Order: sequence, then C-alpha cells, then structure tokens
Amino acid sequence: MPIGFSETFPLQRELLAAAMRMYASSPRATDSDVAHSLGINLRKLKGVKGWLRALGWRDNRRKTLDDVGMLVAEQDPYLEQTGTLCLMHYCLVTVGVAEVWFNIVNDFLPWHREFTAEELYSFFEKLGLSARSPKHCRNDIRNFLNAYASRNALADISLLRPSPPGYCIQPVSVLPDLVLGYAIYDQREKGIATSTIAIDSILAEQNSVGRVFLLDRHQLISQLNHLELRGLVRINRIADLDNIAYTFGGNSVDILRMYYDEVH
Repeated sequence: MPIGFSETFPLQRELLAAAMRMYASSPRATDSDVAHSLGINLRKLKGVKGWLRALGWRDNRRKTLDDVGMLVAEQDPYLEQTGTLCLMHYCLVTVGVAEVWFNIVNDFLPWHREFTAEELYSFFEKLGLSARSPKHCRNDIRNFLNAYASRNALADISLLRPSPPGYCIQPVSVLPDLVLGYAIYDQREKGIATSTIAIDSILAEQNSVGRVFLLDRHQLISQLNHLELRGLVRINRIADLDNIAYTFGGNSVDILRMYYDEVH
C-alpha cells in the first residue's frame, strides 16, 4: 500500500464530486480537458485521481469508474448524502491504497480513544512506515486528521472531534443500515463466501465494519436487527457464538442501490 497517494493534496469533496461527474459523462476525457474543466492544474488533478484510486472508484489506467463509483456518480453526484460519506470512509480504510488510513483505523484507533497528532506520528515511526517517506507520511496523517475536521470532507460522520490538545474518537452513529449492509456483503465478496459469520468477527477483525465504524456491540446488534427485518441477514443466537447468516440473494452493490433508492 502506498504512502503519498494524493500528491499531498487534501480530500476535497466538491472537487472530487466534480471530477466524478466528468469521468461518468466523458470517461475518455484527457487529463488536460478534465483539469481545465475543474479549474486546476495537472499536478492537482493527479492528486484528485489519487483519491479516486484510494476510494477504489476509478481505474485510472483503464479510465473507467467501477460499479460503486458509477452508482455514486449517478445517485449522489455532489457527494452530499450521509451514506455516501460513510461509504467514502469505509472505502478509504479497506480498499488497500490509503496505507495511513488502513493503519490508523485498524491498528491505532481501537486502542486510543484520545490521542494527539504527535502520538499518531510516533505510532508510524514505531511501525517503520514513516522511514520510507517521512514527508509523505506526515502529510497523509495531516490529511487524515483534516478530513474528519472539514465539512468539505468527512466531518459530518463525526468519527473524530477536537479535544485539546488532541482528538477523541466516537462511533459513527449516523451510519445508515443499508450502508452497513453493503459493507458486510462487500467484506464477504472480497473474502471467503461463507454462509455465516460470527458477530465477534464483524466487530473486531481487521477491516471489519465494527472496526471501520468504531461500533460497539449494542449499536451493531441494533443495526443488524434492522437488516434482519429487511431480509438481508438472519441473526443466530447461540450462547457466546452469536452469528449472522447471509440471506440476501443479490450482491453488495444491489444493497447500496437500495440505499440510494430510499434517500431519493
């Protein structure tokens, strides 16, 4: 996973949305055409394309949006819906391009409910990742912190809030049920297609929805109950081995499409 994928540019939702609209309508547009349309230079466009790659929504070599990217471009072209913001957070953590995002959410936040920026920098120094590119590592960390503070990025999901001299974290309480359902099925499609999964695994494994959205067991069970009522899962309560069965016949993108159908 790379460090410095965004060419030092921060996550800017309005700019990202404008680029996605253009790529959806004109997938073969040249970089010069896109940069001119967005009013930015080619270096900044490279950063925008880096964010799209980190989200997993565009294959920059084939110049195509994937199914999720195309669906988002069609259904939420200005990246305004709460579910889209939660989806962006989930993708940045799990797709495997944004290395700093992956490590902070999976390996740092679960054990640091309050922290400072310097503690975060020290964490990456201990991992040895900052040694590869100290400047880009610090910039990616800065972009992570700024993304959850900026209303033009991901502040509205309320993952982080300032708590001088640092930050504190909290569960993503605005996570829509169907976006959670999308993530659960997406994880299954990317892994082993089992018929059931332990609730403890959904809560605590790397890249699990519990870890990505900082969910506690009560919130997760509450939302799984809602998904059960929709026929997407079945909760099996077996003493300490509670699990869910996958009962939906479609795929993860179908669930995401259900979300957008409901918010329109």
